[in-house]
Amino acid sequence: MKAKLNRQQIIDLLENVLHTYVRPASKQKSDIQFNCTVHGEENPSAGFAVDKNVFNCFACHANGGAEWLLYRSLDKFKSVQQAREFLQERYDLDMSVSKSAQKIKRYSDFIYPEHKERKILPRTKLAPFRSGKETYEYIYDRGFTSETIEKFMIGRDLRNKTVTIPVFYGDGGLAGFVGRYIDPNRPKNSRYRVYKFSRSKLLYPLHKFFPVNDTVILVEGILDALWLHQLGFSNALSIMNNKLSYAQVKFIKSRAKRAVLMFDDNEGGGRAVDRAKDLLSPSVLCFEVEYPEDKEDPQECYLDEIQYMIDNKISSLLNTREIVRL
Repeated sequence: MKAKLNRQQIIDLLENVLHTYVRPASKQKSDIQFNCTVHGEENPSAGFAVDKNVFNCFACHANGGAEWLLYRSLDKFKSVQQAREFLQERYDLDMSVSKSAQKIKRYSDFIYPEHKERKILPRTKLAPFRSGKETYEYIYDRGFTSETIEKFMIGRDLRNKTVTIPVFYGDGGLAGFVGRYIDPNRPKNSRYRVYKFSRSKLLYPLHKFFPVNDTVILVEGILDALWLHQLGFSNALSIMNNKLSYAQVKFIKSRAKRAVLMFDDNEGGGRAVDRAKDLLSPSVLCFEVEYPEDKEDPQECYLDEIQYMIDNKISSLLNTREIVRL
């Protein structure tokens, strides 16, 4: 069996599987130009190197092997392994990955794919916080269930009196923790404690994130993202601040064509919306939701209210109702 896709197989993948435009070129050329299927476009900005069997988009900066192109382009592939198995069956390929290659591949799911180093904490760091086992009543009072506590490994810091929420890279590596103080009298701008990692380089929860219909829901707070995931919105991500970073923008552009902006309905949220639209457009089409009169953020809303807020903005454009919820 062959280890790489040949030129004809790559063209078949692009035209017949991904249904994208491939620019005609002579057979002697080693690169194939095509319309990027990660961010969607009308003019070819992506190239597939036949000899190296990797693609790269100069517009959204998505890159990787054929399996990564499939995974990032089609919702039906829930993992890179599923995409790899599809290629193996369709083209009779041996796509088994060596341990050393797997170590390198993992970096492709990180928000900075070109970075070769990142700090991964040992899982033992979860133990002191009783992650996924015990937490403060505060988190239950906010409406979260025991299933959510376990699934997202929420815990508690007895010394600092915070609900602890572990933050992971896309491949499950532990990046750090965010703590939510349970003292209701703390000023709003000091409610969170960050445990030695940079929030601006990650989104939350990357390890549970699945784009739906090329759409991502962006929120400010980490608890807002948890709330949406509990309600079934697997494509919700928190920017863990009210200022979208360039690193976060790069990741969003590589995974989505549309963004529902569900930032808080206040002055800070308004600035966050303006910045997101400025940085994401025109690669990502942005939709700002309108909250009910008595609501200000996602956690104050019920499922039907959130679905209505989203549907009211973009269902007519996409010609479907359940556009962002699995």
